[in-house]
Amino acid sequence: MRRERFQRRQQTNSRVSPKSNQTRVQKQTILHVGEQKPDGKPPTIADVAASVKSPVVLAAINKAFIQITENFLLSIRRLGLFPTILIVCEDRESYDVLSKWENVTAVMTHLQLSVSGAEDWRSKAYNQLVDKRVPYILELLHNDKDVFFMDTDIVWLADPFPYVSGDIDIAVIHDYPQNYDKKVIYCAGYVYFRNTPTSKFVVHHWQKQLISPKRKEGSEQQGKLNKAIKKGYGRRGKMKLKLKVLPRNLFQAGFEFFNSSAALEERNPRPVMIHNNWVVGLAPKLVRYKKYGLWYVDEDKNVTNSNELDG
Repeated sequence: MRRERFQRRQQTNSRVSPKSNQTRVQKQTILHVGEQKPDGKPPTIADVAASVKSPVVLAAINKAFIQITENFLLSIRRLGLFPTILIVCEDRESYDVLSKWENVTAVMTHLQLSVSGAEDWRSKAYNQLVDKRVPYILELLHNDKDVFFMDTDIVWLADPFPYVSGDIDIAVIHDYPQNYDKKVIYCAGYVYFRNTPTSKFVVHHWQKQLISPKRKEGSEQQGKLNKAIKKGYGRRGKMKLKLKVLPRNLFQAGFEFFNSSAALEERNPRPVMIHNNWVVGLAPKLVRYKKYGLWYVDEDKNVTNSNELDG
């Protein structure tokens, strides 16, 4: 019964609550990828959501993460892969750079502009920035797209899409090390959402928690995602969420990959992707990348103009 009510509500009103300070803009003229708006302004995700090809690799960045994002894109290009990539830019500086990349759709946020620095984890500015990813995911799901949201401090070493195929609603990876405080925490920075009623229910509940006046100061959105996933199972499993947890040895968080001294070539099996998290600040991330041969950006070139691969 609850699921039926949700589906009816979804059909009549698929927009984020107008009470939210992250209210979506009114429906706009649909743009095809690469088209410009008549007023000359950069497109938003609402402009292109209907025309992008599914599945969509979705990321959201500000100017502090431009080079990190270019490294992310280069890791994909080195594999000879050309998935649909949509990057929501939180400031004009990042849009001006990312919009020059071939086979990448860059758009400006349609929400309030965020700070443009590398904010401290769990700070108010950080939470305001990362909370905005949820309306972006919803925008694509409401346009019947499968969404592979990921942070850009990630390196692809193989194609992840075969691992998220099949009859699933959501695919996730572990964030915490195994047996860490006996907690099972899924990472909000690497989640695959198939366009299903159940996955939409989970993301709506995620959003509901983020905009709730009962939300505690400093509570971060990853915990809210994990609560939403639990909600997706419903009472006595009535929602029947089909959740796939990707294997740790192939989808590695920073704690697991970078705490080993073994070179990448010595890893067996070779990871599919590496998330450069569990470290604070951009400079330490760069040190890690270079130490393990995962930094592909040639700082002596304008990679966005040449689109040449280093190595």
